[in-house]
Amino acid sequence: MKKLVAALVGACVIVGGVLALSSTAAAARDPRVPWNLAKVAATCRATATNGGPGVVEIASALRDANTTAVIDVPCIVHLVGSASVSLARVTLTTQTLNVYDRGGAGAPSAISIADSRITATGPGSGLLLELDDAADRIAVAGTTLDAPAGVMVRAAGTRDGDNRGGTVQIARSTIRSTVAESAGVTVIAAETGGVVALAETGIVTPGDVTVLADRCNATLRGKVLDCSVAALTRQLAG
Repeated sequence: MKKLVAALVGACVIVGGVLALSSTAAAARDPRVPWNLAKVAATCRATATNGGPGVVEIASALRDANTTAVIDVPCIVHLVGSASVSLARVTLTTQTLNVYDRGGAGAPSAISIADSRITATGPGSGLLLELDDAADRIAVAGTTLDAPAGVMVRAAGTRDGDNRGGTVQIARSTIRSTVAESAGVTVIAAETGGVVALAETGIVTPGDVTVLADRCNATLRGKVLDCSVAALTRQLAG
């Protein structure tokens, strides 16, 4: 039986092993012009090494709509500064895919995925969407996120070590991670000022389900759950 686990996870995230990345890996940086998925796929393929993922650094935006794309190597997409992601009505098949912000001045970033399907293939493949600034926002609507090794959607405001802020909104979507060894599904924002809202969203996994934020409400299997830090504190105290 699946478990709803209200528990904080550490700042170091590994999904499908991709974040164990050598500092010498080549990265393709954009010249501050928008990217599309075809360009990301080609650049990840070009920068991948034996045993290492492809790496892309985006300082502008990743925008695409009404398309189908394949990323056939493990891929890391670094969002630099206030870079953002906006995908609508796309079908993306990928190996392990990690999208997260890094470095810079901590400018707000956003990830928006609507009416799409993102599928990571292969038993060890995972999916990570992670933003680290307090004003960052991840919004997913009408979308399926499917990765056998695990899915993590995280906006925990951890850049300055404060664990403050971040917003995750997921509506009318499905999150799947169905192999027996799955790490499960994690959806979190910060324990101070963070917001998670899950509405009419199905989570399918034999692993643990972790949903937590300062203000957190989730509708899972028709039940409204209080997944806030205060609710967790009451459970532990009881």
